[in-house]
Amino acid sequence: MPKVSPATSKNAEAFCELCQRIYNYWITHYHLSERLPERLQQERNITEEEFAQRPYGQCLQLLTEISQPYIILEIAKLHDPARQGSNENLSINFFVNQKDFWSEKEESSINDIVSELDKFYKFIEEARNKILAHNDLSVYENNQPLGGFPQGEDEKYFRALGRLCSMIWNRFDLNPMLQYGYGYRSFDFIKSGIPEDSSDSSYYARKLIDLILGAIPENHDDFDQTETTP
Repeated sequence: MPKVSPATSKNAEAFCELCQRIYNYWITHYHLSERLPERLQQERNITEEEFAQRPYGQCLQLLTEISQPYIILEIAKLHDPARQGSNENLSINFFVNQKDFWSEKEESSINDIVSELDKFYKFIEEARNKILAHNDLSVYENNQPLGGFPQGEDEKYFRALGRLCSMIWNRFDLNPMLQYGYGYRSFDFIKSGIPEDSSDSSYYARKLIDLILGAIPENHDDFDQTETTP
């Protein structure tokens, strides 16, 4: 186990803020890449393929293509070693490798959580090393797909990450800082988000989807008329 500096409340706050931010990115990406196509089909009878053929659909598709690798890279960075040479990383391992930090019971829970987190990381590790951190020539020569993971594994990952953040947050008794916008003693990183909470990222994503749907006529025959030729 590498020797690392003792964790401080400032470290804990920064780590929880970082994880919250990555969760916000993930939940926003989910709404634009999955929920928007579902609602287009249900409420406007417009398929994802039809929407993608329009300029605004192409633009949103490009944005989700940009956000996906960025989110994967941000997740991957959470799994960096606690220490690399003389540098320390604000990572999961930084808190796991704390000497005399966790009680025996807490350490058992932490190890279970980290095992679950590492399971997901293995799905994206090769993508991080070969196409996100570098442009590996063999990947492009062989047209090799990387970074895929079984459906639902990302949800399990964020639920586990939320449990870890909750343990770290409460370990330092950071509850007086709840005005920062977390809103909960427990970090509930769930895919559905908190629909009625205006501070939750899913709330803003839903509002954006409502705005997009509102700009598209309910009559499918009028869909093409929403575009103007320059």
